[in-house]
Amino acid sequence: MQYRNYFMKLRKNPVYILIIVAIILLLPVTIRMLDSSTIPGNDNYYYLNADNSLFNHPYTFLLSLSDSVQFHLFLPVLLGLLSILFLHQLYLGLSAWEHSIFLLLLVFSPAFITSFTTLNPYSLLFLLLITGFYFLTRKNEKVRWIALPIFLLVPLFDIFSSLFLLLLLIPYAYLKREKISMLMVLFVTVSAIIVLLALSKPFFYTPFVMYSRMTALLSDFGGLRGLNVFVLILAFGGIAKTWKKAFSFPLYLLIIFLGFSYWITAEVMLFITIIVTLWAGIALAQLAKRTWKLEAIKSFTLFVIVLGVLFSSLSVSDRLINLGPSDEIQRSLVQVKEFTNEDDIILSSLHNGEIIKYYTQAQPLLEYQTQNFNEKREIARTIFDSSYVQDELFNQHGITVFYITPDMKQEKVVQQNEGLLFTFKNEKFTMVREENGIETWRYDD
Repeated sequence: MQYRNYFMKLRKNPVYILIIVAIILLLPVTIRMLDSSTIPGNDNYYYLNADNSLFNHPYTFLLSLSDSVQFHLFLPVLLGLLSILFLHQLYLGLSAWEHSIFLLLLVFSPAFITSFTTLNPYSLLFLLLITGFYFLTRKNEKVRWIALPIFLLVPLFDIFSSLFLLLLLIPYAYLKREKISMLMVLFVTVSAIIVLLALSKPFFYTPFVMYSRMTALLSDFGGLRGLNVFVLILAFGGIAKTWKKAFSFPLYLLIIFLGFSYWITAEVMLFITIIVTLWAGIALAQLAKRTWKLEAIKSFTLFVIVLGVLFSSLSVSDRLINLGPSDEIQRSLVQVKEFTNEDDIILSSLHNGEIIKYYTQAQPLLEYQTQNFNEKREIARTIFDSSYVQDELFNQHGITVFYITPDMKQEKVVQQNEGLLFTFKNEKFTMVREENGIETWRYDD
C-alpha cells in the first residue's frame, strides 16, 4: 500500500509532521492577525490580567515576557510545535504505522487546534509532561534526571495538574520498577503537598465558564475543543483491541479522572482528546491494514473518515478566526478608558469582564477572579432585570459606568426597552458613546 509508506516516513522523520502542524496552527492565527489586532476569546484575557509571578502560575509568567499581541498569538503555536516534536520522539508502545496515524488524528483534532491557537495554560502543561517523559525514558542516567526539574514545575499550575502527573508517573514507576522512577513520584508528591500548603493552589486555574457539557464534548455540536464523532467511534474499536495490553489500565484511570474533571471545566478536553485519539489511531491503523472482500467499500469508508476529520478541523479554524473580541470592541474599550478612573466600577456581562479590565485598566463588577462572585452575579442580575433605577446598589458597589454590547442583547442578558435598558431613559444616565450597537452609559446620582 503506497499510502502506508508515507506514514512510515512520517514516523521516521519529524520534519513532515512539524510542517503539517505549522500549517494547521499558523493558518487561522495568520488570517486572524491580518484581519484583527485582538487575541481570540474574551475569557482568555483572564490569563493576561492574572498575577504574572512564576509561583502564581508558570503560564502567566510566560505570557508576561512580552506585551506584544503578536507574541501572545504565536506563543501557543510554538508550544504546539514543540509538543508534537517531543511526542513524535516519545515511545508509546505503538507500531510506527499506529503512531503516525495517532499523531495525525491529534494534530487535526479541534481540541489541539484550539488549545494551541488560543491562550490555554494546559498547552504548556502538555508540553512539560511530554518533555518530562521524553527525558525520563532515555537510556542515559544523567539525561533522565533532566525530567525532575520539569516535573517540579507542574505543581505550580494547580491541583488537577499535580494529580494528573502522578496518575501518569505512578503506573509508569510500577511497570518499570526503577529507582529513578520511584524517586520522581516521591519528589513530585512532596513538592505538590508543599506548594498546596504554601501557595493554596486552586483545583483548576481556569476561568469558571458556564457551558453545555454535551455541546462542548462533540465538535459536531459546536464545541471548539470537542471530539469528532468518527474519532470517538473509532476509539471504542481501539479500546477493544488494546484492553489486554499493559498500558490500558492506566489509560482507564486517566479517562475516569478526566471525565470527572470535565464535569467542572471543558479545558481538560485536550487531555481527553489525546487518549481518545490514541485509541482511535490504533483502530484506524487496523482498519486500513485489514483485507476487505470489497476494497471499494474499504476505500470509501476511509475516505469518509478522513473527510469527517478534515471538516471538523476546518470548521473550528474558521470559528477561531472570527472569535471575539472584535476590533470594534477593542476601540470602544480604549475610548472608555479615556473617561474612567480608578474609582469607577463598570457593569457589563461576565463574558466581557476580563476584556474590560485588560483594555480599560478599570474594575468590572463581574470578572472571574473577583471575590464574592455569586453575590455580585446576583446583584448584576437584579440590575439587568429591574425597570427601576437601583440607586442603592449603584452607590453601595460604586457602579458608575455601564457597557452594553450586541451580544448581551442577543443572549438576553439585557432586553430591549425592558430592565436596565429601560432605566437608561432616566435623566441620571448619560450615553457617553454608541457605535454599531456598542453602548457606554454613565450614571450620576
